[in-house]
Amino acid sequence: MTLSRRGRLGVGLLLAVSLALNLVIAGVVVGRLVSDGPRHHGPHMLRGVPEAARPALRDAFKAHRDDIREHIHGIREARAHIADRIAADPLDEAALEAAFDELARRTDAMQALTHRIVIETAQSLPPDVREGWRAEWGERR
Repeated sequence: MTLSRRGRLGVGLLLAVSLALNLVIAGVVVGRLVSDGPRHHGPHMLRGVPEAARPALRDAFKAHRDDIREHIHGIREARAHIADRIAADPLDEAALEAAFDELARRTDAMQALTHRIVIETAQSLPPDVREGWRAEWGERR
């Protein structure tokens, strides 16, 4: 199936909006874990993490705060670049694909960092707390 130029633009816009919403949600979650401000929804975001592990996880995210902020900034830059490519006339499909590829690379890097933080936290926890974490995450499947 071949999409017209207008159809490609529509699909690109829908993808950008969907991606933006996903990044907003991820940003809220990471922001709440990293910020020093009030945590109005903190317990909800740590659902599935046993109470005994929460302080260590919060501390680990705080320790990586600058790296997280750098990744978030890079993701925002990549999103802005996508918006520029979508608005370009004529639409350059290859440039738009490259912009999406860059966004994917940056979001993958952010995800890898959060995985690293969770791994570091898990390594610092005693086996009984890790078992509690496994049990709580297992219930959420």
